[in-house]
Amino acid sequence: METQELNENVGIGLASSNEIINVQIIIDTDKIISDMKKKGITPSTNKDAPTGLDHSYQFMVVSTLANIKGQGTADLEFKAEVGDVVRFNTVSEYNNMDNAVLLYQIKKFGGTDVFNEFSSKVYTKKVIQAAGGTSPLPPTFADVRFWFYESSIAKAGTEDFDIRFALYTRVRGQENPVLYGYFYWDPRVVVKF
Repeated sequence: METQELNENVGIGLASSNEIINVQIIIDTDKIISDMKKKGITPSTNKDAPTGLDHSYQFMVVSTLANIKGQGTADLEFKAEVGDVVRFNTVSEYNNMDNAVLLYQIKKFGGTDVFNEFSSKVYTKKVIQAAGGTSPLPPTFADVRFWFYESSIAKAGTEDFDIRFALYTRVRGQENPVLYGYFYWDPRVVVKF
């Protein structure tokens, strides 16, 4: 619910002026694995020295429609205000069921200090799950853990940073996913008021 709509529903003095902006990052893991093989590159297994990627493997989607540029690309520009919360999370094109990705660090290397310090947050919420069979209806409900790399907006500007993630693959005959490698790319995020 937008802040303006909240204000209309509950009265101007009761609603927060801050919003939560979700940034979903979809990572094309099949393309990463295929390109690593084609180029003869062995991905880093050192989280402190991840393998760099260009901007052709990531697609960022923002939850708000207010003045967004770069929706669905590896670089974003969006409108936010000081104190707004921004939550980044990653998912593979398999919805993390087969190949899976896990965002583990956002590291600033240039520009304005747009964001305050990032930290990992986990929330448990009841969600719908599709029923099996010929129809997904009626759904069932289950508790699911959602994780984000979260920060708040400190000021307007342009911040350059690395987004670092681990990529896990499934190996036939093994129950748990196996680390394929650590990767990063350097998106640019522009925040305007």
